[in-house]
Amino acid sequence: MSSALDLPALWNAWETDHLSRQGLSLLSHDEVIATIQRIVALAPGLARAEVVGHSVEGRAITLVTAGHGPFPVLLWSQMHGDEPTATGGLLDVLAYLLTHRDVPWAARILDRLTLLAIPMLNPDGAARRDRRNAQGIDINRDAQRLQTPEGRTLKAVRDRFQPEIGFNLHNQSARITVGQTKRIAAISLLSAPYDALDSTDARRLRAKKVATVIHDAVARFVPGHVARYDDPFNPPAFGDSMTMWGTSSVLVESGGWPGITPEPTLVKLNVVGLLAGLDALANGTVDQADAAVYESLPLNGREGFDLLIRGATVLDGTGLPPIVADLGVNVDRTDRLVDDRPARWTTNGWIADYGDLQLFGAMEMIDGNRLVILPGLIRPVPALTVAALLDGGSRDEARRGFTTTLVSIPTATDALREMMRRLKEQRLSCRAGLIAELDRAATEADHLLSCGNALAAGLLGLHLREPNPPVAHLSGIGRVAGWFGRTVILEINEEQIDSYVTATAAINRTFGARFLLRLTDGLTDLDRVQRAMEQATGSGVTVTGRVADSPLRTGGYPVLDAVEMVDGFVPVCDDGFILLADLTQRAPLERVARLVQRMTAATAAAFGLADRGLIRKGLAADLLVIERADDATWRPAFATVNGERV
Repeated sequence: MSSALDLPALWNAWETDHLSRQGLSLLSHDEVIATIQRIVALAPGLARAEVVGHSVEGRAITLVTAGHGPFPVLLWSQMHGDEPTATGGLLDVLAYLLTHRDVPWAARILDRLTLLAIPMLNPDGAARRDRRNAQGIDINRDAQRLQTPEGRTLKAVRDRFQPEIGFNLHNQSARITVGQTKRIAAISLLSAPYDALDSTDARRLRAKKVATVIHDAVARFVPGHVARYDDPFNPPAFGDSMTMWGTSSVLVESGGWPGITPEPTLVKLNVVGLLAGLDALANGTVDQADAAVYESLPLNGREGFDLLIRGATVLDGTGLPPIVADLGVNVDRTDRLVDDRPARWTTNGWIADYGDLQLFGAMEMIDGNRLVILPGLIRPVPALTVAALLDGGSRDEARRGFTTTLVSIPTATDALREMMRRLKEQRLSCRAGLIAELDRAATEADHLLSCGNALAAGLLGLHLREPNPPVAHLSGIGRVAGWFGRTVILEINEEQIDSYVTATAAINRTFGARFLLRLTDGLTDLDRVQRAMEQATGSGVTVTGRVADSPLRTGGYPVLDAVEMVDGFVPVCDDGFILLADLTQRAPLERVARLVQRMTAATAAAFGLADRGLIRKGLAADLLVIERADDATWRPAFATVNGERV
């Protein structure tokens, strides 16, 4: 049997041999303790667990000792509670060594080294997914004052065992790039300094050589994605203090990797890198490593993006002429339990920057030369029930370009709560704006109270399904909607638009409620609607409906004619993506820009959705992307909802 460490075989073996769980941010202190017990049980004579301290809140800090060699090695992870990747990697390293203790290279590590591992130094922070401990202190800035029990524990372990080298395991931002390459850094390494002059003695040289070994191991699997961590001398940091105290210190920072679930790749990189470093220390080949390889690694560069579209034509939702720009999108994700299984969940996706971003890199980069980017559409009237939304409706809506769709929901309190609960537990392909559905414009107190309770629960507005409701009955609903700053949707005939615009504008001025008037038969009489809406400028009243297929006035593009000539009109369509792609192909983009403004920003304003409808830094990354298939044809490419591609 070969005594050499086979890195590709180790990389592949992780898939079946690892103990680390999916969704490491869900990893609890109890799970870590249970996993440690499983690991020690693999080889009781070679491994043992010992409680060496307690956190602020009394959680045990456990040290795992494996091997019996004369060369002690300290490894600690998750001193920042929200940095769990290496915890999984460290547990897998221990389990793999003990499971394969008869394999020559693993036996050599256990015979010549003594591994001292603290998989979770900050269990209180881990319980909160917080960088700091329960005192609110960054443990990695407590090496000198030792005001945290966790920091004192780590220092005591170091003083007791006098390790020759330590591995300080962390996560850095997943968007950090490698130097000026614009490539995401999967792993960043640092030989921690011991003085402000960045001097190198035997301790520091050994750490640099180990860092070279780790680089050479992981770069086989992620070439070009390894950087050197740039951190000046900082005595309060444990890595620097370890070197000052006589223990060589190597910082390993897990970064990012493309995809919704980068964790398996990053955990494997930790396993491969750590085992390669330990093997080199055990077999003595670390002395042959070239420290210049580590020193020549590009430093960590600037933060990039999760998605970067370069050089696209952008219609930003303001109605202004299109521009050419780069657009960077970032997405925050977390792990949640769904049906008792961990699932990756998007919590927030936003436009991180917008303009000339040529200096930046990203997880995913797209050439936008043949692309047009638009804000995602918002359906102006409800099109689905909650049941239909959950049964594939959200995916269909996103494919039609509606990144936010309105969903009908009953006002009955129990049914409302149950449906809202179901929505929170589902991963949807589009956003859902909930609208309470009413059969009639009643004025009874209990009816209005039910409406108020629905709006207080977070609904966007009320949809009165009664056609042409009595104008005299609207003030009560308008008062309730105004209290909560919400919107009322009315179903009216085009012939009666004058009276409804006058009445709803007056209610808006008195109570502040917004109104959206849906033309049940569509927009057919442009002049009538135009005259009515001229009276409603700035009154919080919007009109929506389908547009007649025949040209209205200027010819050729009836939808464009309608939005240009009727201020406050929002067209209704079944597939906004197809409509916009078709108009982009046939009409000047300046005219399409005005349509986009009405279908996005104006609709968002009608429902008080301030974070949607525009392409601006910091706003929601709800986008439509249209591509030029050839010189004559444009077609929908993809949408992003909350930053995730659909």
